[in-house]
Amino acid sequence: MWDALVKLYQSDYQSQKMMLKDKLHGTRMFKGDSMTSYLSKLTQVKNELVVVGEMIVEEELVHIALNGFSKHQMVFVKCVMGQDHLPDWARLWDDFV
Repeated sequence: MWDALVKLYQSDYQSQKMMLKDKLHGTRMFKGDSMTSYLSKLTQVKNELVVVGEMIVEEELVHIALNGFSKHQMVFVKCVMGQDHLPDWARLWDDFV
């Protein structure tokens, strides 16, 4: 019985992880969204992934954020991407907010 419960909840967690990863990668900044709102959405989904046991590497989160910025931010995104090292998550917040 214990094994059956473990399998049941593991598969549920796997489904949740997949759904949350898709949500994270699909999060985009739309016209009218503020930087704070957009970065907060990403942070919230990242935190939900942590709850289900999925860690997101900070560098991956920065890449996801940069890929989801609106066209209005593309000049700044290109400048960030052109640097030798990408900023960490906290620095990205500081630079954009």
